[in-house]
Amino acid sequence: PSLKKNWRKLRDSGTDIIACNAACQFLLERDVVPKYMFCFDSDPLIYEFFTKHPDITYLIASRVPPKTWELLEGCKVVVWHSMGDEHILELLQKHGKLDEPMITGGSAAVTRCMHLMQPLGYTEYHVWGADSSFTVSDTHIRQSTTIERRIAIMLDKRAFETSPWMAKQFEDFKMLA
Repeated sequence: PSLKKNWRKLRDSGTDIIACNAACQFLLERDVVPKYMFCFDSDPLIYEFFTKHPDITYLIASRVPPKTWELLEGCKVVVWHSMGDEHILELLQKHGKLDEPMITGGSAAVTRCMHLMQPLGYTEYHVWGADSSFTVSDTHIRQSTTIERRIAIMLDKRAFETSPWMAKQFEDFKMLA
């Protein structure tokens, strides 16, 4: 949710932007064009995340729902595979695709994306809007792909409202950083 407050700083940074999920659409609505759009989720709700743009390269996990490919027809798309997905190695072998990119990484789009940045050639990056907690009314820039089970976590004598998966994202982020 913090991206709602700081998107102008991101726009003015003059850097390449890799927007995860609905953050891409949010930025496009503000005339900020990311270089990449990253999508990892397998829920059909992601269909709402896509806005075609000729200047964006879409970094799409092979695990996305089938209609995704129709929505991105005519766009620049790079397909990658999510290491750890059930039967992914067997599927790639069956289709003669073992040489295609497999990305390890965290449990959420932002932390999985962090693993993809190095093969793209980035050695330094800054993460915007990966809050791993909620505001009073918002869990995401748009809506979540899951029903959020809310929990409270204390960190440095401050309570944060979050969810179990966001707490995991935070732990993944600490390990990656």
